[in-house]
Amino acid sequence: MKNLSLLWSIGVVALFIAGIFFFSRNDQTAVTMPEIVPEGYAKYENQKYGFYLYHPPAAVIKEYEEGGGARTITLEDLGSSQGLQIFIVPYQDQMITDERFKRDVPSGVRLNMENSSVGLPQVPAVVFDSQDQFLGETREAWFIYGGYLYEITTLKSSEDWMSSVLGTWRFTN
Repeated sequence: MKNLSLLWSIGVVALFIAGIFFFSRNDQTAVTMPEIVPEGYAKYENQKYGFYLYHPPAAVIKEYEEGGGARTITLEDLGSSQGLQIFIVPYQDQMITDERFKRDVPSGVRLNMENSSVGLPQVPAVVFDSQDQFLGETREAWFIYGGYLYEITTLKSSEDWMSSVLGTWRFTN
């Protein structure tokens, strides 16, 4: 009986040690996996908001302080006439309200809404078509992360370009 208890105890300890080895090894593998950088793309990193993304190297990036903790970041590829705008504003709600939408999109146009996600880790996003007084038809992706609302806008004709850039988005905090 004592031998059976001793074997049982040794088996439990062995399983515990094997579990620690297995899970720590998997965590290490996940952390050290190489990042795949799109060929020819350049990295843009924003430490304040805790994210980075890759963009075509010809894209010119500008940042504008909007006051009240809000900022606008533009990426514009002059060679291909494509670009996008990222508007970031402090936001405490858990969902994007109709009031917020009406405040930020005066046209009130929100068509072809789709649930999607942005970044790694994946953050739920809503993607839709809209209308801008100056730009015309737009494609937008909105999401909430880390106490901020992100509103990403591009021309409807540049939605594939926007998708390729957003596909590289990574959160760092």
